[in-house]
Amino acid sequence: LVAQAVLWILVGLVSYLLIQRIRFRKILSSIPSPPGHWLVGNVEFLMKNPYPGKIFEYLRDCAQKYGPIYRFSTFHIVVINLLHPDDMELVLSQMRHMQKSRLYKFLGRWLGEGLLTSSGQKWQKRRKLLTPAFHFNVLQKFLDIFNEETSDMVKQIEDINAQSPEGKPLINLMPIVTNLTLQSITETALGVGGVEEDTLNSYRSNIHKMGQFVVARVTKPWSLIPLVYSLSRDFKNESNTIHNLHKFTYRVIKEREEQLVDGRDQVVSTTYSGRKIMKMLDLLL
Repeated sequence: LVAQAVLWILVGLVSYLLIQRIRFRKILSSIPSPPGHWLVGNVEFLMKNPYPGKIFEYLRDCAQKYGPIYRFSTFHIVVINLLHPDDMELVLSQMRHMQKSRLYKFLGRWLGEGLLTSSGQKWQKRRKLLTPAFHFNVLQKFLDIFNEETSDMVKQIEDINAQSPEGKPLINLMPIVTNLTLQSITETALGVGGVEEDTLNSYRSNIHKMGQFVVARVTKPWSLIPLVYSLSRDFKNESNTIHNLHKFTYRVIKEREEQLVDGRDQVVSTTYSGRKIMKMLDLLL
């Protein structure tokens, strides 16, 4: 009798899961999707073209052809892409939809469980903690820094243009704009300025590598299994990249701690009520 009861419970559980799966698939079938393989989904394109530029073009074409809402699947992982602001508002206005995608777990070894990767109560608590660092009064104080960094960027572009024999070169703006962004962030949110260009280039390069590792894990089925991935060459290379990224992070934190010990003011501005506002890193420290 016990064996029969266990068997019926298992049959009932499997039947329930199967019905839920069929119902889920039926709902998904009403959402447009680019053609894909029945087993691996749309990842077949990514496996053949694991390059950020190609992936960007592919997803942009999907948005234009299947938007304003379409689905993209990688094996058992299904991603629903929303393009219309009204649809996004409907989803983002409800906390039960604020859980992060499983893909964010691939960033866990680098970023831990911070504001970008956390969800629910933990995300709300950390967001509330950091909100004062981005007060409007703070951003106004940083305008001079933004203007100075922008002027440096324009000068770089003008210098490249002047050195071109034709006078109209094709300029890759990505590294220039990325360095502008990194310099601005380190000086404003982190309170550490004057980071060497070589250091920023190295940091930018390592971030790019992390993006490539994430794409590689999505496009290689065996990489989705943590144990198998930990034995791969990609895991070792990713570990070295994360080490270099963390080295830059620890350097910035140490430098700011030394500045605070020397007595440099943490306060950037005050609100109308007189409440003091600090930079983001100072808040965390």
